[in-house]
Amino acid sequence: MSKVEIVDGCRRDVSYVAANMRACDRREIFAVRDVESTDQLALQIHHHAPLRQVARVGREPVAVLSAVQPRAGIWQVGLFATPRWPEVARAMTRHVRAAVIPDLLARGANRAECQSIEGHHAAHRWLEWLGAVHECDLIDYGKNRETFRLYAWRRSDFDHVPANPV
Repeated sequence: MSKVEIVDGCRRDVSYVAANMRACDRREIFAVRDVESTDQLALQIHHHAPLRQVARVGREPVAVLSAVQPRAGIWQVGLFATPRWPEVARAMTRHVRAAVIPDLLARGANRAECQSIEGHHAAHRWLEWLGAVHECDLIDYGKNRETFRLYAWRRSDFDHVPANPV
């Protein structure tokens, strides 16, 4: 089994994962994004996501994690992957807990949100495993009136957690 590494996401890697993403991710993303192709999606992420990371198995990009800040203190987080997701899921889970959440808090995040389409049960379980709270359902949120679930990590949920020792 090849080693999993998580690196800053270059456009080529983001484009590869977008072009080869799982059907469940494609359905979720294109229901809410103002893009018509995976090329446009990759370009949008490359230009607008200050936090953009890729999980690789060997040299093959498998998953993209991105975060954008639509306004002060608020971050939108997303992830999509190829069918090889199970090979990187554990490493990405550790990375989100150990690096991404602390990074967003250090950047002044009061909350980080993720909207996930109804029926994407694996994503919902993963978000909850990562400590995100299901706050509400967003009825008619997608382009075709799909329902989404709003998950959030809130700074107040981390106020009692001691800082990681250096």
